[in-house]
Amino acid sequence: MGHLFLVNDSFELHDTPENKRDKLLINFCKALNLAKVNKDSFWGTEDIYSRNFSYGSFFYGFLLRSISEINEVESLRGISEVALSLFQSLAYAVPGLVNLTESQQQFAQDSQVLHYGYCGFDFNQKPLPYVGCDKCWHLWQIAWYSLHQNEIIWPEHIDVNSFLPNKAFSDNILLREVIIKEKEIEEQTGKKKMFDRSNIALTFHEEVMRPQGHNLAAYTINIGGEIARSNYYEYDAQLSANETRAAGNSHRTIYKIIGNGGQLKYISLDHLHGMFEFHNHKGEHLGEFKFDGSYNSKAEADHNFRTL
Repeated sequence: MGHLFLVNDSFELHDTPENKRDKLLINFCKALNLAKVNKDSFWGTEDIYSRNFSYGSFFYGFLLRSISEINEVESLRGISEVALSLFQSLAYAVPGLVNLTESQQQFAQDSQVLHYGYCGFDFNQKPLPYVGCDKCWHLWQIAWYSLHQNEIIWPEHIDVNSFLPNKAFSDNILLREVIIKEKEIEEQTGKKKMFDRSNIALTFHEEVMRPQGHNLAAYTINIGGEIARSNYYEYDAQLSANETRAAGNSHRTIYKIIGNGGQLKYISLDHLHGMFEFHNHKGEHLGEFKFDGSYNSKAEADHNFRTL
């Protein structure tokens, strides 16, 4: 559970172009929903109730208004009924949504050893770390859990040998790469292209990874590393260097995490095949896996780490 301070300045929409207000609100709602599901707490100052924005007070001038009333206010025009209803339903679902604190500075001081950040509509002068959309919320989570792995909340259905605690998010990286590949083909052929998405990991490895050719190692380090970091893994520079030397200077890229059994787990990137090599706390090889964590091939003793 994290703590988010609502930045009042972000809720002033007068200078936001009308055609961007709806997206701004929807993005905030996505972040709000993730925070709600994760039981993050929201903090703010008394000013959120009393401040007079260009549309009036935040609650009576915005949150509690009907869509017809919204459309009559110059600084709120452009917000759709769908976005407003989503915003209202999320806000109403959390009684006493805002916990009051004396100031933003007091919040930062009280929360300095906790998982905290700032929240609101996206705007230029935002403090960091800032959560204004669903992706921002995920990045905020990743940054914290990467440094506090003992606090990772592993999904209940995951067994002790599973190793991707944030798989639902990291699978979207594979989807993103598939979509990029589809667009590349469309630009080259002039014809619309859509790969099978029923098994996005298999499609990624067959249609995106396999054709990389001489670029396979670099692409594996890039995308494999992004997926590892998205699952709260920390790059282990020392072990990577040690294993590289032990393998006759054949490059090794290794990430580590405190697993759901309380012991270290390791991912070593397979630069030749574009896969994950999964290892336990002793460095024993447990098998080769695709980038979504699905099984590809059995454990091999000669893949065990040599320097642990």
